[in-house]
Amino acid sequence: MNMIQSIGNLLVLNINSNDISVLSTAFDLNSDMLKTEINLLKHTDNIPKGEKNKCGDWINWLTQSNCGRETIFCNVIKALKTFMIIPVTSCACERLVL
Repeated sequence: MNMIQSIGNLLVLNINSNDISVLSTAFDLNSDMLKTEINLLKHTDNIPKGEKNKCGDWINWLTQSNCGRETIFCNVIKALKTFMIIPVTSCACERLVL
């Protein structure tokens, strides 16, 4: 649950030291670099804004071609991409044969 809340805080750039620690541990990130990247994003003009930001919106913005954002914000993109592929369930119901 902490990871989900921390990703939610990351999406609105309202993140604290506990969130940084959770994300750094969960996704094997450099915590100092992640904090720096978030501070840079807070001072960037054309970022995805609003309370309903989605991981996909951020990933699309970060990976726009010829912008270099994927290199600059490598820890943020790694956290979002990794979070997006975490299975929500173990799919036990799909193994059930009636």
